[in-house]
Amino acid sequence: MPQRIQVRFDENPELGGYTLARWQDGVLGPLLLPAVGETLELPRLHGVLAL
Repeated sequence: MPQRIQVRFDENPELGGYTLARWQDGVLGPLLLPAVGETLELPRLHGVLAL
């Protein structure tokens, strides 16, 4: 099970070329990226989508 991932974009994600989402409270919604140098912790999923 991965504990940490790092994502690098070829283009600035704020320009709208990427659509990122997260599953939260039973709803798929936008994933807001942290500022450069900051981190974002995503909770472990439980249920059908869990690995």
